[in-house]
Amino acid sequence: MMKSFDYIVESFDLLYSTSNTLFSSMISLSSKISNGCGGNYTHIALCLKGDLFPLGTKFKNHTIDPNKMYLFESVIKTELEGKNIFGDYFNGVQLRDFDDVLYNLTQLKKNNIVKKIGIAKLNMETKLFINEYFYLETNKQKFYNYINKLIGKQYNNNWIDLLYVPFHNFQIVKMLKTIKNNICGKTKGILCSELIGMIYLHIGLLDECVNLLHILPEDFLQKTEYETFDIDNEIPVFYEPIIEIH
Repeated sequence: MMKSFDYIVESFDLLYSTSNTLFSSMISLSSKISNGCGGNYTHIALCLKGDLFPLGTKFKNHTIDPNKMYLFESVIKTELEGKNIFGDYFNGVQLRDFDDVLYNLTQLKKNNIVKKIGIAKLNMETKLFINEYFYLETNKQKFYNYINKLIGKQYNNNWIDLLYVPFHNFQIVKMLKTIKNNICGKTKGILCSELIGMIYLHIGLLDECVNLLHILPEDFLQKTEYETFDIDNEIPVFYEPIIEIH
């Protein structure tokens, strides 16, 4: 398999994409409504190199390669982007091979099925934090335990919960979500951007006051002076400006 852009990708970089599907268009609209801008990228995945885990780590019966780059993401099942590390097409939280997914995405972009692909790289301050955190073997073990607990969780495609992300400031939407939670219970599924927020919270990069259910994929990108992002859920700047993959 062709290895694309592996010379610039490091652990905790983000792979962004957006497609021509109706669901992707809905997320794009949500971003524009919630943030007053954006909407260019609708899916987010976390780049994780195998050396972030203890040597010999296994998820189920799959041994992690310390030299390989993986994608950790919550994604709606798609046979176009590739299988996960277990050889399955799964609707939820999973690890996938970075090179395989990026290659497939670039082919889909050529066929106009995918609109945009981009990589957001950590800024130097955040990179130092990540390096120091994973220098300790105990933190690698804690990280593995947390990832292992999340793998296999379903994607959240409940329309009320999806509506809540961009419209959480509207009373009628809050009421709908409260009613739904009382009747059905809180949804256990995880959205793609919510998953990234959970990881950042786990290692201490996000404050506990940040509401993970309000986060959209582009909330992690660097803001400009012309952009007005959701004032009740501001995410710190962890990344350099996005690199678009043509």
